[in-house]
Amino acid sequence: MKKISDKNSEVKVPAPTWCPDCRRVRRFNVVNVQNLYSHDGLISPFSKDKKLNVIPYKKWYSEEVSGSDCGKDYDFSKIFFKQFHELQKVAPRWDRVETNSTNCNWCLNVSNSNNCYLCRGVVGIENCVNCNKIYDSRDSIDCEDSKKLELCYDVTDGEVCYKTFYSYQIKNIQSSAFLFDC
Repeated sequence: MKKISDKNSEVKVPAPTWCPDCRRVRRFNVVNVQNLYSHDGLISPFSKDKKLNVIPYKKWYSEEVSGSDCGKDYDFSKIFFKQFHELQKVAPRWDRVETNSTNCNWCLNVSNSNNCYLCRGVVGIENCVNCNKIYDSRDSIDCEDSKKLELCYDVTDGEVCYKTFYSYQIKNIQSSAFLFDC
């Protein structure tokens, strides 16, 4: 056990029992960025069985929605988390974020992009499929955490790459495959 102290107290904190990768999976387990669901004409990262109040992203920022519409008084005689759970069911949540993009209906958090499918957290991409956190790229598939890719497949942590396949941690690569740390 390690001791953590401040000016007033000293607390013993046990060492972690899970490996770093398992702890990361546990932390991110509550955030869905992989699956999209249809909600009465809206596409959302929330499944219907959660019974959440999903509204269009553009409606969220309009004058129609007010935070006080779903507000509730706190009851000190009830358990906090039960009240919080009830509030989560009625509070509006936006379906997905898509700004200045065309034909990116099945994408989540996309901006300034065209003709993309199942992409998440992307900016300025075109004709990409199943990409996550890529920027200023085009005609690429299954890429992640990269920028300025063109005609790439399965590139992770790449920068300024052209016709590159199955590669990881690469920069300024052209017409190559199966690279690591180049």
